[in-house]
Amino acid sequence: MLEVSDLSVAIRRGDDTRLVVNQVSLSIGENEIVGVVGESGAGKSMMARSVVKLLPLAARIRGGRILFGGKDLLTCSPADLRAVRGRQIGVILQDPMSSLDPTMTIGKQVSEPLLVHGEKDHKVLSAAAESMLSLVGLPAAGQLMSAFPHQLSGGMRQRVAIAMALIGRPRLLIADEPTTALDVTIQAQILDVLKNLRTELGLSILFISHDIGVVSSISDRIAVMYGGQLVEDGPTERVLVRPFHRYTEALLSAAAGLSSTGGTGVSEVATVAHARQERLGADRCCFAAHCDAADAICWSARPVWTRRGEAHGAACVHPPEERNGEGRPTRSPSAHSWHIAAMTGEHTEVLRVDDVSKVFPISQGAFKHSAGNRQAVAGVSFTLEKGENLAVIGESGCGKTTLARILVGLEVPTTGKVTVLGREIRKLRRSEARRARRQIQLMFQDPYASLDPRMRVLRSLREPLTVQGEGAKSERNERVYQLLKSVGLSADAADLMPYEFSGGQRQRLAFARAVILNPAIVVADEPVSALDVSVRAQVLSVMIRLQAKHRMSYVVISHDISIVQQVADRTAVMYAGRIVEIGPTRDVLSSPRHPYTQGLLASVPKVEKGAARATLTVGVKGELAHDEDLSRGCPFRFRCPHRRTECDAAAPALERRGSTRGEVACHFPR
Repeated sequence: MLEVSDLSVAIRRGDDTRLVVNQVSLSIGENEIVGVVGESGAGKSMMARSVVKLLPLAARIRGGRILFGGKDLLTCSPADLRAVRGRQIGVILQDPMSSLDPTMTIGKQVSEPLLVHGEKDHKVLSAAAESMLSLVGLPAAGQLMSAFPHQLSGGMRQRVAIAMALIGRPRLLIADEPTTALDVTIQAQILDVLKNLRTELGLSILFISHDIGVVSSISDRIAVMYGGQLVEDGPTERVLVRPFHRYTEALLSAAAGLSSTGGTGVSEVATVAHARQERLGADRCCFAAHCDAADAICWSARPVWTRRGEAHGAACVHPPEERNGEGRPTRSPSAHSWHIAAMTGEHTEVLRVDDVSKVFPISQGAFKHSAGNRQAVAGVSFTLEKGENLAVIGESGCGKTTLARILVGLEVPTTGKVTVLGREIRKLRRSEARRARRQIQLMFQDPYASLDPRMRVLRSLREPLTVQGEGAKSERNERVYQLLKSVGLSADAADLMPYEFSGGQRQRLAFARAVILNPAIVVADEPVSALDVSVRAQVLSVMIRLQAKHRMSYVVISHDISIVQQVADRTAVMYAGRIVEIGPTRDVLSSPRHPYTQGLLASVPKVEKGAARATLTVGVKGELAHDEDLSRGCPFRFRCPHRRTECDAAAPALERRGSTRGEVACHFPR
């Protein structure tokens, strides 16, 4: 159906021109799903956008062909290309909220592609839109037709984006990171929708992601990109069982480690910087700088594409098979070993949360009339010891971020109290509260938004020291330089602006700002959720190393189970503002007792090294609806497969049941 041959795309920045896609060749057959995996900056999206010529203004196609149905799209006229877009090739962009018009209803947006391609009958448009919304698994599609994007959850908006891409009944669907920012439960549902649509509509899908677990759970073939080049391509089973490129093996080692409790599983090969695009004329292996087997041949010429069996090829001079099991990547020390090194046997309580609740008033209309209340956090209690890590996991909307803001004092709890090092900060005088608040710091979810774009790094990191009156200016500067080195950045980074850093580097800067006052507690809100597996490993390694040095405690807010496995000693599972299960991480993740925890874990794509395919299960169906009556009964009863009469009558208390060390809020724990 689609054949990309020797495609090259360059971006010009000033006098410097770099190849972001470097002679890539890729094909997609009828009714086939091809997954393209690689780090951010590897050229995945640029290659996909070239197919429909939706490149940024600075990008130029420097060569190659893109044949679709025998026609070269690169030589098509604008009119011919418009006839292909939407009708024959559909595109799902990465961020559904920014790709949906906030001023248009869902019904109008979904039907718009048909309108553009000539359909004028409004009844036909409306019926087609409603039918497509139902097809992608949205309940009450007729009611959603008049809704606006901001009234939908992230998973529902993603389904709307899929419906828009498919309403023209295209033959090929390009899905660019369609599940990156979604919870594992919603991600599993979206992937299930795509697989079903492939069968029902006879689609071919080009699926782009940096998560090899997600890609391998849905794809027939996997294409691996690095540094703008295609380094491996083959059937999913063959690539997973016997990778023939060093970078692919590193990705699999990292993914396998992230899906097994107790270690990072990230090798030195996998822990690499963002892929660097080559300058025009550069001719070498794109992975040579990060490969432990690279030699003069790798640096002097681009590896020749070699077939390794039926439909499986790679561009590697020294493929992994040559090592015969020797010198394979070794796992990094687990988070638990770092924690043991940090602990001295004492049990000092640094944080206590007692029955904390938060209720937000809801207003409607131009005059902001009261329309009731919404409870974001309901009766949460826990403690945290010195040097201990507590993870809080759950879906978007369950109250995790609100809880994090309450812990650091950015939100005032409606009821309950938060005690830090034996003092309730909310009751202290302003000057005392400022000094006490330095002991608990927040690492924000979006590092770019939390760093002032007008400030250089030196000033941003120095600001907390200035506010607290710490030392002279020269001493503050020196402390910033030392901390930059501690998080893996050079002292020269102090003179740069936030936009001059990559996503992983900005995440390190956000962490540096959070720890520069040497706090007792760091609350990290989704610290690495949007990062590639290799960059994620670097940031987590920095966090763990500095914890061992300063004996800090972490409260890690996340919906990513793999992060929890690496850094948490205990895990609390939240649903609808309540903690439904809490206990040692190993117990919670290996033997979950609450049905929601079980469903959450079942929804994680599992990549076992040497397995024929990643497994994927839709563990929890539907989404958390805030209009459901949660005032009585178990809050999870509307989605629980084991619902009984007792679940409707009373809310279960969080308590220890049986001989386990954890607590669970369920009438019938498993």
